[in-house]
Amino acid sequence: MIRDKNINYKYKIDTVEAQNFSSMFNFDSGNGDIELANDNDIHFEQIDTTGLVGLKMTTSTAQLARTLLYSPTHIDWANHVFFRVMWSSDSTDAADTITWQVKLLKIDEGSPPAAASQALDTVIVADTNQGSGRVHYTAWGKLNGETIAPDGNDFVVVDVELTAFAAGMSEDKFCLGYQIAYLPKFTDSPQVNDQIAPTDA
Repeated sequence: MIRDKNINYKYKIDTVEAQNFSSMFNFDSGNGDIELANDNDIHFEQIDTTGLVGLKMTTSTAQLARTLLYSPTHIDWANHVFFRVMWSSDSTDAADTITWQVKLLKIDEGSPPAAASQALDTVIVADTNQGSGRVHYTAWGKLNGETIAPDGNDFVVVDVELTAFAAGMSEDKFCLGYQIAYLPKFTDSPQVNDQIAPTDA
């Protein structure tokens, strides 16, 4: 028998690109109806002249980008799970900052998706722009272990929102996707991860 405390687990990192999001919403109709992404501000567009395409977003509370993570997954939700956002902008100002938010919600099979309400226990801090058309990774935000416990018939809503940016950052801002760093679930019994949190951001 291998005791998992003697194993130096390495975080597995999965990437969910914006083009693979389940949906991109506007709630701008005034009556709570969902509008298609291309009916308003949120849409896919080329970033500067790079040829790279991102999901153009604003800080409107009516906007969010959503993914459904279907169970079963290899994510061990009993241990900490980390999220970071990949983004870009047309800004050339290295003083510009931007803040992204990730929220989650466990949904039982047979139920419709709903807006995620579970904030990360360690939120994603503001990130600094490094030039126009660059690919940026935010620092990792953390969902504490055992916060949610999806089973094989659940799915998890993951909502990404742009919540704030520097006052002078008037240029277009884009979500490229997000990443999840987690301990893969290998055993039926509890797994203990003694590794430090990921810091490669």
